Amino acid sequence: MSHETPHIADRADNDPREDPEALLIAALLWNRDTTQAVNLTQTLTPADFYSTDYAAIFATISQQLKSGRPYDPASVRTALHAEGDQSGILTDNIDGLITMLTNLEHIPPKITDYAEAVASNSYRRQYRHMVERLNRQAHTAPEKDLYPLLVKEGKKQRRIKDRYYRNHKDTPQERH
Repeated sequence: MSHETPHIADRADNDPREDPEALLIAALLWNRDTTQAVNLTQTLTPADFYSTDYAAIFATISQQLKSGRPYDPASVRTALHAEGDQSGILTDNIDGLITMLTNLEHIPPKITDYAEAVASNSYRRQYRHMVERLNRQAHTAPEKDLYPLLVKEGKKQRRIKDRYYRNHKDTPQERH
């Protein structure tokens, strides 16, 4: 029996009013500080999102910014519809999802806090996935491959750690 409590971002029943992913997307949709929006979309990636719907919207916002196009709710909705189901969201769900996000009460000055929460949740989730992979490999890989697999996973996790802490003032050592 596991003693681990599921992290809030990993629960399917997550209330969007308390979900940093939903709050970040809502804040981005209404954000008019393009420099801040660009910085956030260059720091995070769609893979940082647990919700595939929010990841797809984040990817679309990022693409809109890269292309110099507007990233307001109507523009993002239009872009998602133009992509069809290729966007990662069922076309029938786009309007309701964008409406829910635009009506979500978020606190605009907290946008970087929401982004940091998304990054933190992603960082921990990736650690859990690494442990699961190593456990599976411990049971299935040839013995001669175990250490090289551990090193490979460690290097991958170091890149993830470096990306996560790149934009933070405090490093893991300073948090102790």
